[in-house]
Amino acid sequence: MRPPIKYALRGQGVSNTFTKELYRTFIFAVTSKIVKQNYERFSRSFWLVNYNLEENRREHASLGHLWWQIAYCFALLAFRLAGKVVR
Repeated sequence: MRPPIKYALRGQGVSNTFTKELYRTFIFAVTSKIVKQNYERFSRSFWLVNYNLEENRREHASLGHLWWQIAYCFALLAFRLAGKVVR
């Protein structure tokens, strides 16, 4: 009867090489998945805030509120510059 590969590798002085590699791969896969989900969540919320700022700017422009329009333009500029830095 042949011993299982696990015991055969132990006899050669190699211990759990295959399981270590699988475990490392699994950790990196889970970590990258979490980072990707958080990045997608952040980018969606960033887009939503940017969209709301643009809608408010257009509304104040149509009402003739120049100072509010300028304030929204500066906020949009800051968001767009931050968006270029993040990418």
